[in-house]
Amino acid sequence: MEEKKKDHSFWSTLPGILTGLAAMITAVGAIILALPKPNIFFPPTATPPAVFATLNPPMDIPITLTSGPPSPQITSPSVITPPVTTPPTATPTPAPENIAWGQSAQYDNGMSPAIAIQGNVAVELHDGGDGLLWSRVGLISGTAIKWENSVALNEVGIFPSIAMQSDGTVVQVHQATNGAGSLWYRVGQLSGRVINWGQSAQYDNGMSPAIAIQGNVTVELHDGGDGPLWSRVGLISGTSIKWENSFPLNEVGIFPSIAIQSDGATVQVHQATNGAGPLWYRVGSIVR
Repeated sequence: MEEKKKDHSFWSTLPGILTGLAAMITAVGAIILALPKPNIFFPPTATPPAVFATLNPPMDIPITLTSGPPSPQITSPSVITPPVTTPPTATPTPAPENIAWGQSAQYDNGMSPAIAIQGNVAVELHDGGDGLLWSRVGLISGTAIKWENSVALNEVGIFPSIAMQSDGTVVQVHQATNGAGSLWYRVGQLSGRVINWGQSAQYDNGMSPAIAIQGNVTVELHDGGDGPLWSRVGLISGTSIKWENSFPLNEVGIFPSIAIQSDGATVQVHQATNGAGPLWYRVGSIVR
């Protein structure tokens, strides 16, 4: 008897079964993903609270948070304004009006005295009236001077003039005799309260000489005896002076006096004629 042939389907085989299961799982997954959320497969999650920041200009207004812990204050950097200072107004130095003189006092005997000072030291030179020149040193204290003894220079002279430098250098000039004649100079050095004088030497001719010094520069002015005033400049070296040539000032004058400043400014004054009359001044400067 012929055996009946069995009918076997693909889906009844193992590969068919696995293929069907895979198709079914894919379909179920697609259905789950298509469902609205939340659902049983995707439960709802906690949503963090919203944070709202308010920031309005200007920047120095602090930021305010509606929730959460307090935040640090944010401010704009401070601007340091330096204080405005007004410079002090300089008080002008009042112009000199007068000299407050102390009491007058006798210190010696003689004629035609001349004086120079540096610091509190004064040096004086005068015609003793006995044919000799005399000098002395004094210390200024307030309105008084403590004088040392007079010392004779052992040379004849009239109408002397004297000047002193800060280093103690002393220069004196004088007229040898009455009337126009030889003019002499002498350089000395102050040592304590004594002047050590060098040798006297003739430097010009005329009358009524005047002297001033600044550093190693000396300026001299005298009446030439022929009408005009004459001036000259010299350089001090040890106990001698190297003189330049004399120059006329082209003005008549007698009994002159002269002074020099450290910047070379020079001032001279003189009497115009014999007897009481007009007094004149003149300002100049050293020409190198």
